[in-house]
Amino acid sequence: MISVLVADDNGIVREGLRRLLESEHDIKVVGEARDGREVLDAVDTHEPQGVGFDIPMPRLGGLETLERLRSKHADIKVILLSVHGDSPFIQSAISLGVDGYVLKNGPAEEIITAIREVMKGGSYFSPVVAREIV
Repeated sequence: MISVLVADDNGIVREGLRRLLESEHDIKVVGEARDGREVLDAVDTHEPQGVGFDIPMPRLGGLETLERLRSKHADIKVILLSVHGDSPFIQSAISLGVDGYVLKNGPAEEIITAIREVMKGGSYFSPVVAREIV
């Protein structure tokens, strides 16, 4: 079973992600967070294998959250879920060690594919994001 934490400042998005992920036989959502500080606390409390969160979040943004996670929990898998498909965000995320980057306007199944690929030790980037990297 893959244990994940989902974070977004929008409650509807969090609930939608939870429902989508928990409909899968091999994924369990062990916690939710509304901002970067809650992500850091929830990771310490729930010890998920993976975390998915947005870049713009209140109190502590996604990129700073990613940087702090990498310094304290280097082995945790991180997938950013974002509307930002432009190069500065993507390049910053890659330089901080993100494992995956999924655009929110993509198909819902893409996040499931990303989680499974990242948990197998790979990486996953939405096609638009992959084109930006190249």
